[in-house]
Amino acid sequence: KQWYQRRVRGEEATGSDAVDVVEIFQHCMRDVRAEGGAKGEGKCMGLGKASKLLIAALNKHSERTNSSMFSLHEIKEVMSRAKIEVRSFDGLLIALNDQGFLLKKGPNLFQLQTSSCL
Repeated sequence: KQWYQRRVRGEEATGSDAVDVVEIFQHCMRDVRAEGGAKGEGKCMGLGKASKLLIAALNKHSERTNSSMFSLHEIKEVMSRAKIEVRSFDGLLIALNDQGFLLKKGPNLFQLQTSSCL
């Protein structure tokens, strides 16, 4: 199991998980230093910031297409156009689903709950 999956399930993290987190953090800091500071478009964007940016981008796309339904492919395209990069795409979708913003409606199909097209 991955450390983030354990955390979502409320399970205790292991020492190995802690080492993984430290390595990810160190890698993120290298990315930030290489880019000359945090710009919000780096590979280590936090889930909170990525969630807000993705919801805003999906709302705009929803208005253009007049649809609140998105396939996984469409979500990835919207993220790419908005330059939203996260370490765990699945983790982002799980978080947005758990928070009630992007509900899973079927295999590879999600509905944006903040859309004006509901």
